Amino acid sequence: MSVDDSFMSRRSQEMRTEELERKFDQFEQRTGGGNGGGGMDQRIGRLEGQVDRIGDKLDRLNDRVRDQGETLAALSRDVHHLPSKGFIVTSTALTISLLTGILLFGDRLLALVGT
Repeated sequence: MSVDDSFMSRRSQEMRTEELERKFDQFEQRTGGGNGGGGMDQRIGRLEGQVDRIGDKLDRLNDRVRDQGETLAALSRDVHHLPSKGFIVTSTALTISLLTGILLFGDRLLALVGT
């Protein structure tokens, strides 16, 4: 590699570095860059306050969910002794069948009993 090539390579690298630094400076200006600008302590204080309030709300929400779990367990315990759907359907069908039979065959039943 000749001296000219080495010089050109270094110069090209320096130009690239300068271009990257310029782009970085532009980026910092657009995003606020650096130390976050003025009022950073106030903004951080506000954010910390908001995080504390969110934590309190989450604690209350966890308590409510826990209470709902206990309520659901109590409800399950309370309805466990109630009849099942199968029993209700069977007893209703049987009652309807008996009433229909009595209505249809009522005259014959009265004659059979003798009243």
